[in-house]
Amino acid sequence: RDVTTASPTQSLEQAAQLWGVDAAALAQSLTQKNTAWYTTPLSPAQAADRRDALCKALYSGVFNALIDRLNAILRLGTTATGAAPQGHFIGLLDIFGFEHVK
Repeated sequence: RDVTTASPTQSLEQAAQLWGVDAAALAQSLTQKNTAWYTTPLSPAQAADRRDALCKALYSGVFNALIDRLNAILRLGTTATGAAPQGHFIGLLDIFGFEHVK
């Protein structure tokens, strides 16, 4: 069985520091499956799936935070009725994808 191991690298340590987590714990969470009874190393493909899921979640969170901030700024210019002034909007289409079309 092909398994993945990871020791904290500079990139992993920097990411862990930014998120306020332990680098070794982050590496372990990306390369091992832990339950109450056992720990199993993940295959390289499974580890890559975990990494990709983490990246997708981070991207989604940053994108949603950006949209929330933009909406809050636009609400500052609302009229007495609570509507945004006509012609004031920002339209965003998130077309960045992690999917691989085959």
